[in-house]
Amino acid sequence: MNLWLNNGYTSIRVKCLAIPDKFIEHGDQPELWAECGFDASAIYSPTGT
Repeated sequence: MNLWLNNGYTSIRVKCLAIPDKFIEHGDQPELWAECGFDASAIYSPTGT
């Protein structure tokens, strides 16, 4: 990413994904993905948040 930015590719949008530093309850994968913000609606948002 640094290479792209240093070479002028500034229109690329990047969203960093990370597991939050908190206790995550047990559950099935889709529920856990949603809680961590890894589901499709959280990853793709038109507002970029």
